[in-house]
Amino acid sequence: MKHLKTAGGAASLRPAATGSALAVACALVLSASCSVPFDRIEVAVLMPVAPAVWTAAWGEPRFHVRWQSAVDSGTAARSVEAGTTVVTTIPRVAPVALLADVAWETGGPALACGERLAPAGGVWPTQSTDPSARRGGSIALSFESGPAASLIADVLAAGVDIRGLLVSRLIDEIAAALPSDPWLIDYLPLRTAIAARSMRTTLIRAAPTWPVDIAVPDGSWVAMSPFARAVAGGDPWPAAPVGVTALWSSDGRRVALSVDSDGRAWATLPR
Repeated sequence: MKHLKTAGGAASLRPAATGSALAVACALVLSASCSVPFDRIEVAVLMPVAPAVWTAAWGEPRFHVRWQSAVDSGTAARSVEAGTTVVTTIPRVAPVALLADVAWETGGPALACGERLAPAGGVWPTQSTDPSARRGGSIALSFESGPAASLIADVLAAGVDIRGLLVSRLIDEIAAALPSDPWLIDYLPLRTAIAARSMRTTLIRAAPTWPVDIAVPDGSWVAMSPFARAVAGGDPWPAAPVGVTALWSSDGRRVALSVDSDGRAWATLPR
């Protein structure tokens, strides 16, 4: 395992010591340099393993890591291997949402403008090895925590004060409500409620979907969520929510399904 440390926007690799990744990460943070500004804290961020459904389609990806706080946002590192640890600085003001987007150096899905596959995520200090925030500690990002981290990132980016939100409960409730795929969550109403400080656990539910009587094109097709199974050509399109849902083929093509509020559906041609 290698550790990646960022310094002034640059990054360098160094060999990892033996032992668990999180134990090594903690040691790194405890020995943090005194050059870290007072309003920042150094945190070791462990990358997850890439989802098998994506690696089967496009090979092993790398991760681009970003963070969002109430005061600003930034990039922690680019092109980080799965299972490695990046040491970065983030604002000391909690909470901070950390998100890791997958990217391929060659190939990969043909994402439309603004599209991303579901990121892995985590919320500091809630999921840190040192939740008291006396030290930065380390945090392991996961795809299971991606929806909660994305929600927190969105409302922080909008300038919403979420002090008082029980972040740990939000993470646990999403996992309990949608154990097979947390990305099925009814995202927009939940984000709106958090931003309005009117969060209720009854809002943590799957988005309503419509059955679709359309077959996917020839090929093997992969969804935005790392928990969704691949769909073979000729199989019916999975039930979809209102709006646009995309699938990507193993050779990188994209096809999109649009569903209106009456459940009428139509698909684009692959491109």
